[in-house]
Amino acid sequence: MSDQELEKLHNHDFSKVDYLDNACDLFLIGAYTGMRFGDYSDLEGVNFEGGKFIIRDTQKTGSRVIIPQHRIVKEILAKRNGELPHSISKQKLNEYLKTIGEKAELNDPVVKTTTKGGKKTRKTYKKYKLLCTHTARRSLATNLYLAGVPV
Repeated sequence: MSDQELEKLHNHDFSKVDYLDNACDLFLIGAYTGMRFGDYSDLEGVNFEGGKFIIRDTQKTGSRVIIPQHRIVKEILAKRNGELPHSISKQKLNEYLKTIGEKAELNDPVVKTTTKGGKKTRKTYKKYKLLCTHTARRSLATNLYLAGVPV
């Protein structure tokens, strides 16, 4: 997702449906940290260093990461009075992301190519139908690359 689409999600009012608001905030934290779902879904207040950094030992590799807090992460925390979105399962978040994307009108067509039995097929989807937890991680990497941050 582009920075503009992430902003669109952030600015959309999901407050009338608490579970969608929570899921959107959880996804945006993932999109602005680049962490894997298992790492961003169970962050705690102790992971936040003075409003400037998120410090976490990752689950998969055990490596310590120190990530600058993005403006939107700070805004999410402020909106929630310093509380993080509550954790939900990956399956539920993936389900809610489709609804969130549809409500935010992320309708651009996306062509997805799959190979099965050596045969390639192409199918066009509305963008919101392809949203998943890993979209957050890929979005950060792509957006940083497009912004000229060295690999």
